[in-house]
Amino acid sequence: MRTPLLPLSCAGLALLLVAAPAAAQEAAPTTQLFTVHEDVVKPSKVAQYEAAAKSLTALFTKHGIVDVGYNAASGDDFTYLYISPVANMAAIDQASSKWTEARKKIGEATFDAAMKQYDGTYDSHRNYMVRMHPELSYNPEYGQDPVASGMAWRHWDFLYIMPDKGEEATAILKDWKTTSAAKKIAGGYRIYMGDMGTEQPMIIVAWSAKNAAEFYAQDQARRTAMGAEGEALKTRMLAVLSRYETSNGMMRPDLSYTPAAATATRK
Repeated sequence: MRTPLLPLSCAGLALLLVAAPAAAQEAAPTTQLFTVHEDVVKPSKVAQYEAAAKSLTALFTKHGIVDVGYNAASGDDFTYLYISPVANMAAIDQASSKWTEARKKIGEATFDAAMKQYDGTYDSHRNYMVRMHPELSYNPEYGQDPVASGMAWRHWDFLYIMPDKGEEATAILKDWKTTSAAKKIAGGYRIYMGDMGTEQPMIIVAWSAKNAAEFYAQDQARRTAMGAEGEALKTRMLAVLSRYETSNGMMRPDLSYTPAAATATRK
């Protein structure tokens, strides 16, 4: 049986910046902490998996669950992410208890039967935390929710930073944002820091677009506009990386659950 998303995060504890010391992160008032549950789904089981996810959100909606919520995303590599904002580390234990309360409200047998629908759909999953840094993000056109604005398509860059290069990576990102703003680069990106559960210092850059064609057209225009300064910044960043990965995907409102949506449905 599949364990509920947030309790898994609590028991076992994706979207660029390197993880800073915990004390510095806690002191930054502008950042937002998120828990992330990740499932790597078998390609042959995608239909079953998504049906199970929709069945679970339908149960939450039917029973008016208001203390549990998450936004879902799926990648082209069949990775599914469930992302929930939390106020701080202490709030994670409270989130776990809310899942327990939701199970009781729905009915333990009914809830467990819904979770059993996930059986056999994936071989691996994990839980981790990331922290969004608006002050390091560059998103002049994305002041509103990108999904609500029709910007549900995503490109994610995952940069794994050498352990002793954190401050240098941070400085590069600040310069990248400053240069982007000075050159009035179209589009934008959101910066996330790896937190608890990430394998090493990690940076995630999440790019929003209407579709892949728009993103890659903007990417080419961005490279041209950044010119030699952009190439210099890229060279500096590559020098502090131990590994680099990319992924494309979509935000998935159809697999997400928000208490506000449930309340609207029940009116």
